[in-house]
Amino acid sequence: MEQSVKTVYPKNRLPSQRRKSRINTNVAPWLFLAPAMLIFAVYVIYPIMDSIWLSFYEWDGLGEKTLVGLDNYRELFDSEAFYTSLKNNFLWLVFFMLAPPLGLAIALFLNQQVRGIRVVKSLFFFPFVISQVVVGLVFAWFYDPSFGLFNIVLGFFNVEPMAILSN
Repeated sequence: MEQSVKTVYPKNRLPSQRRKSRINTNVAPWLFLAPAMLIFAVYVIYPIMDSIWLSFYEWDGLGEKTLVGLDNYRELFDSEAFYTSLKNNFLWLVFFMLAPPLGLAIALFLNQQVRGIRVVKSLFFFPFVISQVVVGLVFAWFYDPSFGLFNIVLGFFNVEPMAILSN
């Protein structure tokens, strides 16, 4: 007894339509990524490659380029300033990477409910607050009608003092 196997397709979907759907599913992400990849290639990858290519030349940016090969790299590795800048960049990287966990640790510490935390919070936030207060006072003194620098300059030009912040 021979049984015939009949393939049942979903309603309104033939095999060719399913294949197209699968192809569209595979291609769609690349179509969405293409503009970003193009911009990344033009503005990041190309300048990096161009800089590497340019590093093999002696060039002042205006005149002719002269191929010097690896001489620029030999000069770089013989320079004391290179190692100083490399050390500074490494330190900057380490401290930059430590900033988020240290900031979180300070925030968690300042959020504790322990005795004397108000004093610690006041001492911690004092530099942030006092700078704005000082700027405000200097601003007010600058425009003060009786002794402010702005009105002294106006007096030099025979202009009456003005109360700029009050009128």
